[in-house]
Amino acid sequence: MKDKILIINCGDIMFDTRPAGALVVDNGVVKFDKVKTFNAARRLLNTGLNMFYVNRFALTTWTPPAAVPFDWESPGYFELMREYVQVLHRPIQEVGATQLPPGAEIVIDPFLGCIENWMYSDYAKSAQLINAFFAALGDLPYVHFAIGRECDAQDSWKWVRDCVGPAFKAAGRVPFSYGASYCQAGAPGPMELQKGWGVEKVWDEATALKVYRPVHGVKDETSESLGSVEHGSIYNWCQGGNPICVIWSVDGVWDGDSQDDFIKLPSGQVQRRPSTDQIKSALRYALNNSPRKLMADGQVKYGFETMTKAMTIDVAVKQVQAVAEIHSEIFGVVPENYGQWPNDWVEPECQIGQTKTEKCWDGSVIITHVCKEGKWQATGTACPVKPPTCTAWYHLKRLNFKAWFAHIQGKHNK
Repeated sequence: MKDKILIINCGDIMFDTRPAGALVVDNGVVKFDKVKTFNAARRLLNTGLNMFYVNRFALTTWTPPAAVPFDWESPGYFELMREYVQVLHRPIQEVGATQLPPGAEIVIDPFLGCIENWMYSDYAKSAQLINAFFAALGDLPYVHFAIGRECDAQDSWKWVRDCVGPAFKAAGRVPFSYGASYCQAGAPGPMELQKGWGVEKVWDEATALKVYRPVHGVKDETSESLGSVEHGSIYNWCQGGNPICVIWSVDGVWDGDSQDDFIKLPSGQVQRRPSTDQIKSALRYALNNSPRKLMADGQVKYGFETMTKAMTIDVAVKQVQAVAEIHSEIFGVVPENYGQWPNDWVEPECQIGQTKTEKCWDGSVIITHVCKEGKWQATGTACPVKPPTCTAWYHLKRLNFKAWFAHIQGKHNK
């Protein structure tokens, strides 16, 4: 990837049955809505996005709620997940197209520490879940796996050290990112639960430094998670003199200024995300004050994650656009995907591989048609050219008055 930052969206084309989700319920069966997902994904990529974060599931009690529970043990889950990530990666219909733009990398959060904690006491099932994702999706080079989202319970470091880390290491993988962590009593500090007490125990510090640290609650340049030693800057810029990798996120922001990105909860409380101007100010501040923009080996050091509350692609596009604009402003180049995905899904005439036959106008030849790239294409001998339809005007134009007179009398060709 040539982009200098990760431009990320999470939760706006979610893998669940909420109204904006990629899954629908048809006569009680959960199905993948490919067209809806395709059109939404291509709009975000066309705005400059280069990464999707995917949560494993949604609760039916969330606002808005999922229609039905659908999780990793549900029938058909991984088959639909595979279709889903393939569309998110490259929403394109052309078969065999070359020199495509890079598309989106996919990061999957297999655990959601914000709403579940069973995994910290059930290592066997945790490992089973991790390995199920590896088996179903691990062969796709653009799919990466995180430790989880907000897996910051006090005992999570033991779980990372004794369960998650060994499962990843046995599969020859390193987690893409830690779950966003917060200060916990007895822990050495935010982000150190999984790093110092977890990942470093399985690998080493050099490996742990390159795993991305999600930092939530980023609203604007005044956000504590960007500026204070206790909550952000010591982890954003470096630790012990070593640069580390960070993903800033609007997740957790309640009091932003956006006029179109908010949700009213059943309690009457309104949660509002940052405006696009606030997003720009946060990222501009962070990048302009960072002593280095990339890791020494060229690895992208920073990312910014958008996550709307409105859950509409129109709002999500605005936020991704804001991040893409700062990328262009700071680095002097537009993101690679920008403007490269202009086409919505076009319903194909036929399914690839289908064939059909039809007779020519004179019945002399049978023509075979094969479906290629969603369109019928004739193969073999072409039909002979059909002569023009014989009319009175046809003869009159040629000054053939005898044929014209016979035609208007109804005697021509009899």
